[in-house]
Amino acid sequence: LIETNKKLEDETYSKSKKIKFIEYKLRQNQEKAKSLENALKDKESYISILNARLDKSEKKVNILEHANMAVDQELKSLLKENNDLKNYIEEEE
Repeated sequence: LIETNKKLEDETYSKSKKIKFIEYKLRQNQEKAKSLENALKDKESYISILNARLDKSEKKVNILEHANMAVDQELKSLLKENNDLKNYIEEEE
């Protein structure tokens, strides 16, 4: 009986150590998971900021493209006017 009791105590102690080790590893994994969650939130925030900047940049590009088209149109108009004046002068000479 004493031998059986000793054996059970040893098994209980061994299992207790294993449980404590598993609990320790579980806490470590929970801390890592929390750290990864925070890193993910930081990355999502950064991506959100970059997307906002991209939207602003796209709007600026759109504005510049429209301005460029307006300048091109004005240039074509001036070139036509210049050509018309040139033709008129040649006809008058």
